[in-house]
Amino acid sequence: MTKIKFNNKKNRKNKISKKSYKKQKGGSLKIEGDEGKIEDEKYKNNTKINGKLEISKSVTSIGVGAFYGCSELTEVTIPESVTSIGEQAFAGCIQLTEVTIPNSVTSIEYGTFASCTELISVKIPTSVTSIGEQAFEGTKLQSVNIPGSVTEIKAGTFAECTELNSLTIPNSVTSIGEEAFAICTKLNSVTIPSSVTSIGNKAFVECTGLTSLNIPDSVESIGEQAFYDCSGLTSVTISKQVKIIKKGSFAGCSGLTEVTIPNSVNTIGDSAFFGCIQLTSLTIEEGVKSIGKKAFSGCTGLTEVTIPKSVTSLGEKAFSNLTVIKDPQNQIYDVGTLQGTTSNKFIITFIE
Repeated sequence: MTKIKFNNKKNRKNKISKKSYKKQKGGSLKIEGDEGKIEDEKYKNNTKINGKLEISKSVTSIGVGAFYGCSELTEVTIPESVTSIGEQAFAGCIQLTEVTIPNSVTSIEYGTFASCTELISVKIPTSVTSIGEQAFEGTKLQSVNIPGSVTEIKAGTFAECTELNSLTIPNSVTSIGEEAFAICTKLNSVTIPSSVTSIGNKAFVECTGLTSLNIPDSVESIGEQAFYDCSGLTSVTISKQVKIIKKGSFAGCSGLTEVTIPNSVNTIGDSAFFGCIQLTSLTIEEGVKSIGKKAFSGCTGLTEVTIPKSVTSLGEKAFSNLTVIKDPQNQIYDVGTLQGTTSNKFIITFIE
């Protein structure tokens, strides 16, 4: 995912003219539009936009990057007359702390509030049906109420919201995009509704505060590294509709203690549970056909696992770091697949 970059140089072309603003009582600044519109990049990187900003009720649309990089802006009031807010309109407003989006707005575009590093509160109305990629990336939002009108959480929408601690996804949402909540390190609770059918690559990567997870049976696809390095995760329930656990999906989940692979799964991808060092209980149900390279490599807490007869392919070093005592059907394995180091208790058996 491409990070939004900011130009810190002052934009000399976009000065505030006396006709475009009025100073209000209490010190707030009121912005007027040009024929109902604040033009693209109109006030980009303009430090004269400071403190509280009130946008005139004559304004119906805010252009792309209109207030991009206004580093002195702390609060903005957007009137009900506004129906459209452009991409990156307030991106990089590093002192902006609070925003209320009016009911007249139906879409929050790409990067609209990205890198507003002090933004702690935003009210998203039920009129909003679409939230764009990276819309709130890098903000300080502590909680967020996603309205039931939204059907998709797109790539990076809330990525690196390091203060976000709780989240409820409405049952209108059907997909969670790539890196949607990546590196939300304080996120400790998330409810994934039964409407969700897919979770994208790295969707919750490095959400180290997440402790438990229920992936409902509606979910058919879990992306690569979707929960990579969620080191606080101790338990996970995997959907019974998932057919493939992809590469690195739960790798680095060092607190995970038990896992059941449901019979819907036919493939456990490479490094799927790599480095889950506290994993002590592993159940692989009948139906799994392939276990990838290093799928459970580094799971040093495992002492016993039963592999069903449906398994016909076991990747190299799938259970490395463990020594096999009992291996009655070793003809299906490559040399070194199960070789490891010091454990003398690990047993691998097969269901007949």
